[in-house]
Amino acid sequence: MNRKLVTAVAVLAAALAGLVLSQQEEAHVSSPTPEQASARQDEARPLARAPGAPHGDGAPSFLHMEGEEPEGALRLEGQVIDAEQLPVEGARVTLSTVPARTVLTERNGTFSFERLPPRMYTLQARQGSRVAAPVEVRLMPTTEPVILVLRPSVPVEVSVLDARERRPVEGARVDVEGHEDLTTVTGADGKALLQGLAAGRHVVRASAEGHAPERATVFHSPQGGSATRVTLLLHAGAPVAGRVVDEAGQPVSGASVRALRADSALPESEGLLEQVLTGADGTWSLKALPAGTFRFTATHAAFAPSLSEPVTLDGVRSPPSVHIVMRPGAVLSGQVVERSGAPAPFARVHARPEGPGGLLGTRHSALADANGRFELNGLPRARFKVEARGERASSLPLDVDLGSGAAEVTLRLEVEGVIAGTVVASDGAPVTGAQVVAIPEDRVARWELAESRIGRYASDVSDGQGRFRLQGLAPGRYRLRASLQHSVRSSAFWLSTGVVADVGQEDVRLTLETPGTVRGRVALKDGQAPEHFSVALSLSPPVEFQGTQGTFVLPDVPAGGHTLTVLARGAAPRIVEGVRVEAGEDKDLGLVVLEPGRRLAGVVLDANGAPVPGASVLAGPHLLGNGSQPGPAPMRGQSDEAGRFVLTGGGEEALTVMAEHATLGRSLPLAVAAGAASDSLELTLRPLAGLEGTVTSEGQPAGNVAVVAAPRGSSTGRFMVVTQADGRYRFDRLSQGEYVVTAALREGSTGQLLQSVLTQVDGRGAPLDIRVEQGTQSLPIRVLEADGRPLQYAQVYLSTGPLRAATLGQLETVLASRGAGQTRILLLMNGQPLTATRLVPGAYTLCVVPVRGNLDDPAWVQRVRDGASQLPVSCEPVEVGATGTPRPVEHRLPSVPSH
Repeated sequence: MNRKLVTAVAVLAAALAGLVLSQQEEAHVSSPTPEQASARQDEARPLARAPGAPHGDGAPSFLHMEGEEPEGALRLEGQVIDAEQLPVEGARVTLSTVPARTVLTERNGTFSFERLPPRMYTLQARQGSRVAAPVEVRLMPTTEPVILVLRPSVPVEVSVLDARERRPVEGARVDVEGHEDLTTVTGADGKALLQGLAAGRHVVRASAEGHAPERATVFHSPQGGSATRVTLLLHAGAPVAGRVVDEAGQPVSGASVRALRADSALPESEGLLEQVLTGADGTWSLKALPAGTFRFTATHAAFAPSLSEPVTLDGVRSPPSVHIVMRPGAVLSGQVVERSGAPAPFARVHARPEGPGGLLGTRHSALADANGRFELNGLPRARFKVEARGERASSLPLDVDLGSGAAEVTLRLEVEGVIAGTVVASDGAPVTGAQVVAIPEDRVARWELAESRIGRYASDVSDGQGRFRLQGLAPGRYRLRASLQHSVRSSAFWLSTGVVADVGQEDVRLTLETPGTVRGRVALKDGQAPEHFSVALSLSPPVEFQGTQGTFVLPDVPAGGHTLTVLARGAAPRIVEGVRVEAGEDKDLGLVVLEPGRRLAGVVLDANGAPVPGASVLAGPHLLGNGSQPGPAPMRGQSDEAGRFVLTGGGEEALTVMAEHATLGRSLPLAVAAGAASDSLELTLRPLAGLEGTVTSEGQPAGNVAVVAAPRGSSTGRFMVVTQADGRYRFDRLSQGEYVVTAALREGSTGQLLQSVLTQVDGRGAPLDIRVEQGTQSLPIRVLEADGRPLQYAQVYLSTGPLRAATLGQLETVLASRGAGQTRILLLMNGQPLTATRLVPGAYTLCVVPVRGNLDDPAWVQRVRDGASQLPVSCEPVEVGATGTPRPVEHRLPSVPSH
């Protein structure tokens, strides 16, 4: 998911997750919840990244506009070796230039890249089934050779099925976005193996003749476990063609046309289904697209990005020609200089749209030339946040308005903080080739770093004496981590505690302790070993095991305390806390027994009360779907010939159950109380209908905004789409009934503004426009503990009208039931006072969800995440007058137990 949309992964729960998971936000991959991990055993579904997670996790960002780099004078060299320290000949090494460059290693394992400008690069290497953890290195004249270590890895097993008949598709092409050489073809069983894929998040794509292509996100752990499995369902598709012209009607040659799912919850590569270049006459064509509503976007260096009107396809017939009109783009040019005013050569310049007018999810970047000059073309005429990062320093963000079509700016590299030191082994010997990363210790600064797309973090690789130097840091304290075994793209990198250092400190000592191993054996209550299960360490993505007779081994586990989560179909999740691993220890947990999961049974009925065979039934604590389908879910099944179904699995938490049939419709979400088992659930299908409209704020279209539709009263069965640049959204398939539809806008780096309306979804297709109301009043808020001390961390709700709730779960239910209204969600960090701005006068309710505990303890964070609905809430009424300055609110919490 685009980081700008973390505001609405679950609308009301996202900000809380952002707070309690903020120590994980530096990780490049998000940790799937247990229900997401279990659902992955059925089929791949797009998963959201953790709020605030830095970008760059292996899956290419949607619409990253970047021109070819200027030629430099530097050389980057290194060597690829195996786990026995022997050189590897013929390994494929890829460097993250634009475009990417690839070489094969020589007989002695060495490689080199010539004529490079100085900047941060990512190096990756693989050979067959062996892969090296990607290394990020800052290239300077003094950069030493980089060592890449190939280790055996498990493959990604891709199953490609025909969506209608659920039969294997033979001869389907399977590839990985961003890895042009990683391509394979499915066999007669519809399966293909992708070898040599590094740890992290990847987008896998499958295509076959007569079918529309499909994509899925994969979280891959190449060390240990069984193959990572993903299933792609290919639907029938129809050709789509069109033409791109300028305002005068003249053809635009060489424009890139992309097909975007209008009902996608993800404005990134998962929402991008296919792309092609226009010919000399401006025409373009795509071989096959499935049923659904699409927008087609065109980008070109001489024009602003443009969108087509929504096009609804049936997957069988080709629609009329799709017309895209491109308008003149804006040009941003300028100079990057050092603090002294001297030109800063080869600085990286990033620009991201900040308001209406930008195309969904775009970011633009370029490398300045040897004289520090840069130019970005083809930008939308919108407001931008512009930043630069050089070899030793970075600039402060600059607001630029490109409404006139052009701007000339100067970016001064004046953020020059440094932290330096040495990486050593347990015996004090220097460690060469360790990846070292610094993340702000202050969570507010961490959120601000997540806002910026320019640096993500400061990084370096230790040299022959173990020395590292992190540059371009803003003042403050940072947590430093280092690893030899794991890339920063692997969540395992972030499990180590690291050390804290202040900017200016140049004697930091980072000790790399020998990683340990965790092993054990999993068995069901009857003593049988599950055929397929997964094991997750702390908040890392799960490692899957199949056919191992229940045994599991997790290698390269950082020393320290961990929490283990074991999942298997039909069993309740097993959480093992307090797993302490010493440096170099081989920790055997012995037998881990899984208790039987809950049993839910019932019948699926049509609108007339007749049983429905062949309906999909799914259940989970939260079901968050996109504009056309529900899910994902840990418990899935299908109704039999009598319409009966049985689901087993899951823990004791409250569950939401839903049924769907391809032609007869979908049921409303049915809530099942915590701990309850039932044999008499009735799920009645309702006809489906679409819902579309436009979101506006301050009279302008609001693009890049999450829109969530939930049947009134349901806070756990919802559907989410994202507005395009013109503020338009669409749900293709909603069961008919009364819905609360919410637009979730960002306010700053940590705030959200939720505007909800109540509507009836029926077959008439009347548009639902959402106007986000903005006022002029501001309300200062201070939250105190019962003894008068400032509360350090909390999620704060300011909602229109009267509300009453004792827990977060109750508050979510109240907000889901009331219908129309507005809610602001703010994160209280470090005890700092808050200010709610742009308020409309009227009656409000202030609700505070205190978050007490060690936010740096993954075990505590996991407990809070899993039990968030039970967090206590303290509320009080607040009045915002129409005139004058509102009186500051000082909310004092009652004495409550620590959570």
